[in-house]
Amino acid sequence: MIYWDSSALLKLYLDEAGTDATLQLWSQRETGTTATISRVEVTAGLAAALRARRLDESRYTLHLKALSRHLHVLAVHPIDALMPRAAELASRHALRAADAIHLAAATSIAARIAAPLLLASFDRELNRAAKALGIRLAKFAPV
Repeated sequence: MIYWDSSALLKLYLDEAGTDATLQLWSQRETGTTATISRVEVTAGLAAALRARRLDESRYTLHLKALSRHLHVLAVHPIDALMPRAAELASRHALRAADAIHLAAATSIAARIAAPLLLASFDRELNRAAKALGIRLAKFAPV
């Protein structure tokens, strides 16, 4: 199973370093999962690209529709129950709030599945913390 954090999901829509590797991993059609916060983070990233004129309005709208389709393919986990664990991980691993939420979701999922979990992320701090907790990283993941 692949856990997709927002930094990896965003690369499905924006052409930048890591996009090709992300698209290749996505095309493998393995079971995937993410947390509900991803919708907000990816939408914010796309809106920032629109403001920076990296996207025009029509591409922005197309990407938002694609995001909705992608989130329907992924098992999207609610985050309310993860908040105490996310706070603890943020403190212990010096993570930003959203990264701590993703790590809490990933560790929760990893504890419930029989197969190893693979984290798809381009966030160095999140990747380092995940690695320290024994979560495998995608080949492209910077640490």
